Amino acid sequence: MKASAVMAAHLAVITGPDAGHVFALVPGRELLVGRGSRCDVRLDDPSVSRVHCRLDVADQAVTLIDCGSTWGTQVNQQTVHRQRLHPGDRIQLGDTELEFHAEADLVATATPRQVRPTATGADLHALVGAQFLRYRVDSVMARSATGIVYRACDLRSPRPVALKIYWPAMFPDETAQARFLRATRVTIGLSHPHLVKLHAAGRSRGLCFTASEFVEGESTADLLRRIGVAGMLDWRTAWRMAVGLAAALEALHARNILHRGVLPNNILIRSADGLVKLGNSTLAKALDDIGAPQLTQRGEIVGDLFYLAPEQLSDAAHIDPRADLYGLGATLYAVLTGRPPFLGSPADVVGQILSAPPEPPTKFHLSIPPAFEGVVLRLLAKRPDDRYPHATQLLAELRRIGRSLGVCD
Repeated sequence: MKASAVMAAHLAVITGPDAGHVFALVPGRELLVGRGSRCDVRLDDPSVSRVHCRLDVADQAVTLIDCGSTWGTQVNQQTVHRQRLHPGDRIQLGDTELEFHAEADLVATATPRQVRPTATGADLHALVGAQFLRYRVDSVMARSATGIVYRACDLRSPRPVALKIYWPAMFPDETAQARFLRATRVTIGLSHPHLVKLHAAGRSRGLCFTASEFVEGESTADLLRRIGVAGMLDWRTAWRMAVGLAAALEALHARNILHRGVLPNNILIRSADGLVKLGNSTLAKALDDIGAPQLTQRGEIVGDLFYLAPEQLSDAAHIDPRADLYGLGATLYAVLTGRPPFLGSPADVVGQILSAPPEPPTKFHLSIPPAFEGVVLRLLAKRPDDRYPHATQLLAELRRIGRSLGVCD
């Protein structure tokens, strides 16, 4: 493998509060590392000094220089003051451990070309067949208003991942990007059978990205399009989805994480066994933190609007976990009936969400048991106080109904 004229390098946080984050190292720059606000690689670790060390990034070498840190800097368990880094080196700063990666460290029989997208986003479409940081980009899975999702391979594992690179307008400046990284910190590594696991997140050349568990299957939105407006799923399938998603929300809410986007596009169904997984647990929080505008493509705003709780339309700054429960109820309604609770123009849908009762699901699907229908309608209550107080209570009720009707999750 020939060496490139310019080395592509990055730091991956292995342990510590920022575990899972990836920081690209731009050649020709001196990068400050620490917990201070002026650092280029900013770590949320109180045991790290405000300016802990400096990285001199040249075309073919990266040199680490300690900046008089309180507890010192270790490379491969040796205290150093100045050290040239090599691929695989482990750097210890306080309670944070980072690993240094360079292009030469990513060995493959056929090395994909390195593409380094810039903050214009114009070259995101050229990534297929190329390498982005430590990921080989294989194909485009989806395009949306927020970015492009690729099927990729993490060359360090190796394992397949869903690599999402966000459009530059989503996080346009340093402040927005820093808040994006903070928002991802709470979900990186969170493991639950019904949550899509977020493996890593970072930014490179002004672009934010996430690398998540790859789920072979389809989204619930794809399923609804496939079965069509006249299509309905067996209520037992919907009940099992409800149990899985309620368990996912229980896990998120136990960590004080609101999803804010429980809707068919964010719910994946694994083809091997029908297991449901709730994804995109980071994006809404990141957008809320930066006060980002609602960016949509044609049709997306209507698609999301169908599943928003009344309080998300009237007082979005003060929602609580019960808004997620409403989104689950609206999604279950669509799975059971082939349509969301309310139809019409965006203005009509907003009005109905705020004030109109939904038609009972049994109007469209006669075989739904009354007890399960009651759960769905309670989830769709206008007042949060009239819904289940927590996902835990919802999950217990669903399992009680399952036992009484002879179905199990």
